Amino acid sequence: MQENIQIIILSPQRWQESKALRIQALSDAPVAFGMSMEEELARTDESWQERLAEAVEGEYRWAVFLEHNGKLVGTAGAYREKLLKVRHTAYIVGVYLLPEYRGRGLAKHMMEGLLEKVKTNKEINRLELQVTSTEASAIRLYESLGFVRVGVLHKEMFVDGAYYDQIIMEKFLYE
Repeated sequence: MQENIQIIILSPQRWQESKALRIQALSDAPVAFGMSMEEELARTDESWQERLAEAVEGEYRWAVFLEHNGKLVGTAGAYREKLLKVRHTAYIVGVYLLPEYRGRGLAKHMMEGLLEKVKTNKEINRLELQVTSTEASAIRLYESLGFVRVGVLHKEMFVDGAYYDQIIMEKFLYE
């Protein structure tokens, strides 16, 4: 791992950097995310700040960022519901790494950092994610972290006139 690349928790004051990275992710890989560019751009500045503040608290939302020389180059997040029956499950969302940083093990490093943050909440036992079936490298990443395929949502997303399947994957932290 390069020493000037580090995993950080982003303060709410840096929300504009988080937003810029998210917009870049949606532009670069629109089929990889459930949120559309239009929906993301409609979010208020306050909602960006609130999400980061919740991630700093680490009770119902988590986010890690990969930073290289002061620039955000990747992000991965998770959240859990407040409902009693499902609060043991954290949902992995928004995983993205700038293209020029891929293929060097950084996405796995970033995901391991996120999973460590999530594990600090001892109520979490199950992790779940959805990944677009065409995202082969993302699927390999999740499998390398111990996630297993448990189902497929056929034609779950409709992007630019085409349907895409979503693979559901899960991982248990404690058996």
